[in-house]
Amino acid sequence: MIDNNKIQEIKRDYPELFNEFPLKFWEFLFSDELFSIISNICVESGIEDENKIEEIAFRITMVLLNRLPKEELRIGLKDGVGLDLNTAETIFLKSDELIFSKLPEFQKENKKEKKIASIGEILGLNDFKDKQNENKNFL
Repeated sequence: MIDNNKIQEIKRDYPELFNEFPLKFWEFLFSDELFSIISNICVESGIEDENKIEEIAFRITMVLLNRLPKEELRIGLKDGVGLDLNTAETIFLKSDELIFSKLPEFQKENKKEKKIASIGEILGLNDFKDKQNENKNFL
């Protein structure tokens, strides 16, 4: 698991990225649970080389961060990591079942947060500014 100082450093260096996802997502992304799931998927698929496991983890993380379309993960594993197509497919299917299936709960939370923010903007700022402008135009 990544330490809190490293998380704060990443948050400082990439604030726009941290604003894209809720805290629960980041906790999962940096968790021992995710590391363990990825490691188990690799070992069960016959991958024990640490460098290849890191490359696989990197590509799975890119999918989680919406930087690589999930549908392209197989190709990334085959061409980028050098896996055969069957192994890439197996890792994709296991990742989809054990990792990507958790995304909807993070996305729901993220959408909920965005709705609250947009309602706050509409009620708090936009309506008030529009009314002020209308009053100025009226006078």
